[in-house]
Amino acid sequence: MPELPEAELWRRSLSSALTGRRVTAFTSLQPGFVRAPLRDPDGFAAGVVGRAVTDVERRGKQLLFRLDGEVAVTLGMGLWVRLELRPAPLEPPKGAELVFDSARSSGGRPAGGDSPSAGRLFLAITEIALANVRLGRYEPPAEPPPFDALDTRLDGPRLAALAPARAAVKAFLTDVRYVLGVGNGYSDALLWQARVHPRRPCNSLAAGEWAAVAVALRAVLTAAFEAGGESGFVGPRGRIGAYERPIHHHGGEPCPRCGSPLGSLTAGRRETNFCPVCQPL
Repeated sequence: MPELPEAELWRRSLSSALTGRRVTAFTSLQPGFVRAPLRDPDGFAAGVVGRAVTDVERRGKQLLFRLDGEVAVTLGMGLWVRLELRPAPLEPPKGAELVFDSARSSGGRPAGGDSPSAGRLFLAITEIALANVRLGRYEPPAEPPPFDALDTRLDGPRLAALAPARAAVKAFLTDVRYVLGVGNGYSDALLWQARVHPRRPCNSLAAGEWAAVAVALRAVLTAAFEAGGESGFVGPRGRIGAYERPIHHHGGEPCPRCGSPLGSLTAGRRETNFCPVCQPL
């Protein structure tokens, strides 16, 4: 599942390649992928064609394409989505495809070294399990909360003040009302690194434990970004992600730190893994 590191990899690449380019076409073979206007690819196309990309932003694990005229397209990455940016069309588009012209509007940034610099660009959006696109008015990011998971203000004391007292710490970290960009797999990794059980009530964590969670949050997400995303993720220029989550989906296997069998539990149809020795409840 794409989370913050994967979304940030694509944001940087797409911002470099698309800023200043104008949308010339949109095609979708799956109307359900378009959530606003609901199941209306033609209406979506009418709202974006002819507009230039002024910036590509990230909101948690969502990508936001800011267009001129105070319009924005949000790409919700869902359970899984794959993006392919090419100088030639894909035939046929498996899910949806945005086409951008070769000319950049005034003020557009030059293409980066990792992106085609001339000619039309085709952004194919494929493998769209629970992913979606929405067209709406551009709204600047609100003052937090929620905080982006890599916001430098999100230290131990801030986490402790933000957390609902009775909530489990994993539920808090993955709740978009408080923190943006942390999903199921990376939360397991960071709590294992911080030695905190995922079901610990937030009001049971001491100041030092919150500090450890804050450090692990940035360390895990940064390591995943630097590795090109999680294993199997296909990023910019076709690079395959190499970050191996240390415990997620490894229930019953030895803990990488102490060798004890990893525990596994299911909550809300999602698997949670932990070490019962390193992360006592």
